[in-house]
Amino acid sequence: MSVTPIDGVPQQSTKVVSKASSDLDKNAFLKILIAELSNQDPTAQKDSTAYVAQLAQFSSLEQMTNLNSSVTFSNASALVGKTAWVSDTDGLNQPYYGQVLGVSKDGDKITLSMKVTDSLTKTSSVKQFDFANVTDVANTVTDTTTTTP
Repeated sequence: MSVTPIDGVPQQSTKVVSKASSDLDKNAFLKILIAELSNQDPTAQKDSTAYVAQLAQFSSLEQMTNLNSSVTFSNASALVGKTAWVSDTDGLNQPYYGQVLGVSKDGDKITLSMKVTDSLTKTSSVKQFDFANVTDVANTVTDTTTTTP
């Protein structure tokens, strides 16, 4: 993918690959376990070690999910100060891109605050974008400091 130069400086970029949306989460696993327990035959008792093993798997799955959430938030936080592109488009149907100013998390949703310029109106503003919509990231950090002579 070609990357638009910012301030006349060519930028290296990293392609972002999003995860598949068909993954089973811990809630789906718990629903399956509850359905299995509620539909068992009381006259034909099953070995309880199988349920203990399933609960251990559930606990392991929950820990992996928590770790994945922490790593995802850490990856989003690493974008602060960098230039990122998102799949959301502006008035001319061009993808927004700009400097990531901050990151917030509400439950499982991670949101980036970005300073972007609309290509139709040529106005700059701070907009919120879902971290899952990031498509590309410049490998260099944008320098936001100013020096006084």
